Amino acid sequence: MATSSRGGYSEADIAYMQSLQGAVVQRSPKHLIVTVVVMAGALLALLIWMSWAEIDSVVRGSGRIIPSSQLQRVQSLEGGVISEIFVSEGDDVVLDQPLVKISDVAAAGSFE
Repeated sequence: MATSSRGGYSEADIAYMQSLQGAVVQRSPKHLIVTVVVMAGALLALLIWMSWAEIDSVVRGSGRIIPSSQLQRVQSLEGGVISEIFVSEGDDVVLDQPLVKISDVAAAGSFE
């Protein structure tokens, strides 16, 4: 029986192995190993350069964060019927600005 250089197994033996065991026996092609070694070498060179290089200048700036969506859901803790709306779509609002007026008929009825 002729054996190949794949761990002493013949092609017929590999054909009857389970797929995972056969893959381990066949091993990866040499060009994939070379690619991984080159990528690891490049990463090592980059890490060495990062530890050796110095930063020439530092720039600081100020800015404003704008959310990607200006729309926010407004919910009331207590349900009710809206009697007035004080803002319209696209208006700028400030902190503590009333947005809507909710009719207090249901709350007043349960209070009494």
